[in-house]
Amino acid sequence: MVQLFKKKKVYYYFLDLELNAKIPVHNTTKFHFELFIQYCVLDKNQNSQIIESFFEEQTPGTCLGLTILLDFLGAPDKIKDNLYKHLARKIIGKNTNELRELFNVKNDFTQKEEEDFLKRDEWCSNLNKQD
Repeated sequence: MVQLFKKKKVYYYFLDLELNAKIPVHNTTKFHFELFIQYCVLDKNQNSQIIESFFEEQTPGTCLGLTILLDFLGAPDKIKDNLYKHLARKIIGKNTNELRELFNVKNDFTQKEEEDFLKRDEWCSNLNKQD
């Protein structure tokens, strides 16, 4: 597992932190790192049922933090693919407001800006209705 990290120092740095300590990667904490370690252990033991449900137990915000951490650490594509599939299942069929709520994203567009977006991109909505 340590070979995933660019330097062993990074691994030991994370182990010395407190659980909610910020790490030098935007929007991630030691908690995300520990989830990554747990996943690696499950994957090594090839426990496929638990691996499938691993990301289901996490909140969407936690999964987003994990994606950032996995990119930073240079994690294998297999782990990222499983996480991305999970996130895709979460967002399929949701509208913009539902996605904002799911990922706790604040809408900072004015009413006028939103109307402009809808007007400009009206053709997209028409394409979806024809299918």
